[in-house]
Amino acid sequence: MNGSERVGALPATEARIVGAPVGAGSGGDSLESEPECWFGPGTGVLGGGSLEGEQEGTLDSDEAGSARVGQRLDALLAQRGLARSRTHATALIAAGLVTVDGHPVTKNSYRVPASSAVAVAASDHWVSRAALKLIAALDAFAVDPRARVVLDAGASTGGFSQVLCERGSRRVLAVDVGHGQFSSQLRGTAGLVVVEGCNVRELTAERLAALTGEAERPSLVTADLSFISLTTVLPALCATATAAADFVLLIKPQFEVGRSGVREGIVRDPALRAAAVMSILRAAYDLGLNTVGVCASSIVGEHGNHEYFVHLARFGGVAPNEWMSRVESLAGQVPLPRRG
Repeated sequence: MNGSERVGALPATEARIVGAPVGAGSGGDSLESEPECWFGPGTGVLGGGSLEGEQEGTLDSDEAGSARVGQRLDALLAQRGLARSRTHATALIAAGLVTVDGHPVTKNSYRVPASSAVAVAASDHWVSRAALKLIAALDAFAVDPRARVVLDAGASTGGFSQVLCERGSRRVLAVDVGHGQFSSQLRGTAGLVVVEGCNVRELTAERLAALTGEAERPSLVTADLSFISLTTVLPALCATATAAADFVLLIKPQFEVGRSGVREGIVRDPALRAAAVMSILRAAYDLGLNTVGVCASSIVGEHGNHEYFVHLARFGGVAPNEWMSRVESLAGQVPLPRRG
């Protein structure tokens, strides 16, 4: 079945491509602001700022030299009680809320001299920086979790789940293979069900209902998974959700390209990053899901990896091949002109 035959498929001119949002700390733009969007073939993709730049401090060269000694900024914030944990500290730093001697620093590994003054301009309540990633993606894709049953696959600390709860989801089913990672701050939140020790690949609609006590299938699925390819998880995610469900999934190329494509934990080749995204779009299409939108994560991943969100749905969107040139541009492989 081709894209034009798919039920509910939009013509290519109505497909959405969302460019890379410029994160806070890069020109001061809010992570919650919606990135610019382009529609249809032949249109440009937002160039945005360098994602790697979001992890770099803004101090001058002399200050940068002196910063090679001292304690890591994220560790120092946690030690001084300015952040609840190093994970929380990383979120504050990435959001541009931390200054060293009055200068904003957006790199969590920045070394702080013992004599320096460190301040947090304003705190936030998010349990992890994953929350900031999902906020930007939901806004970019205009996906509203309000009143929905949502499956949060790979819940980990609970950043995605926290956003989903605060945005009015009727029930959030937070599933993770690990134990003891989910934030104690969130446990007991109304409408939140936490399931630990569950391999998402083994989920079925019946098993999810049995584990959570929620008979209604999810109409929205989010995922932030590590050390596993999304291609191996997509069949289970589809099996648990309603036919009209939206899927907002975080693609981490470092877990899609294989060991040969990763150097020091980072996928540096734009062509490999693009191939990783396309492999997910094609795997989803084989399961009956069209691509509605693609965007770069508002915050780079661990070690500085470029990550991407994709919005998939059975009704709407287009086939993966319609997205190839735009994905390549988004990954930095082939620049497309901005629409003037």
